[in-house]
This record gives sequence, C-alpha cells and structure tokens, in this order.
Amino acid sequence: MKNKTNILKRHIIIFAVICCFIILCQLFDIYCPFRYLTAIPCPTCGVTRAMIALVKADLKGYLNYHPLALPLLISVISMIHAKHLKHKHAVLIFCGTTLTLNLILYIARLFATL
Repeated sequence: MKNKTNILKRHIIIFAVICCFIILCQLFDIYCPFRYLTAIPCPTCGVTRAMIALVKADLKGYLNYHPLALPLLISVISMIHAKHLKHKHAVLIFCGTTLTLNLILYIARLFATL
C-alpha cells in the first residue's frame, strides 16, 4: 500500500510541475518552448490541435495538424505504465516505431517548408 501511495504522490508532483510550466509559458506568451528557443517548429507541433480536432470528429483537421497524434499519446501513456503491462517488448516496439515515424514526418515537414 505504501508503494502505491508513493507512486500516486510522484504522479501528482509531476502533474503539478507540468501545470506550473504551462502556466509560466502562457504568462510569458511562450506557446512552444522548443520553437521559442530554436526558431523552428518542434517534432510534436500540432498534436494538441490534432487531438482537439479528433474529439470534434474532424478527421481531415486531425490528419492535417498531426496524423501521428493518437499513436504518440498512446506511446506516452504506455511508457508511463510500461512496468505494469504484460507485453513490455511489444510496447517498446510500438513506441520505437511511433517515434521513428514521427521523426520521418518531422523531417519531411521541415523540408516542405524550405
């Protein structure tokens, strides 16, 4: 029971830190820290807008913003809970494949803007 309490506390702390970071970025009009620091779009640029479009059942908008948004979200959630899953090897293959495809899409988008 104590282990579950520690895990819950850790998740709450991580969530609080992320919320504080987002609030600070919003206060200073920094919508994407990666783009703010490098002047180029980040590899996950458009994921939030894609997920909002998906919730609104706008498949065309989802695919336009970021077609790998859902697999990226599933990958993040899977990696957070990987030690509790039975097929860890399959999770790692899925996450690696998703990240590789995201990298390919990111490079293609960068060259398309040149």
